[in-house]
Amino acid sequence: MFTKYLTEIKANAPVDFVLNHLVGSFAEAVKWWIDNKMRYTPEETAKYYIEVSCAKRITDI
Repeated sequence: MFTKYLTEIKANAPVDFVLNHLVGSFAEAVKWWIDNKMRYTPEETAKYYIEVSCAKRITDI
């Protein structure tokens, strides 16, 4: 899911670290969404994730 964007992400960190961070934070975002009884739509939750993660850089291109 994230590997196709790796060339877009400007981070001074190893690729495997960046992937680990993105995957881990995404999994935690999904867990948070479920734990909060899915009161936001999947689209809203994805938007929140993008806005607060470095994945935001991907959407600014």
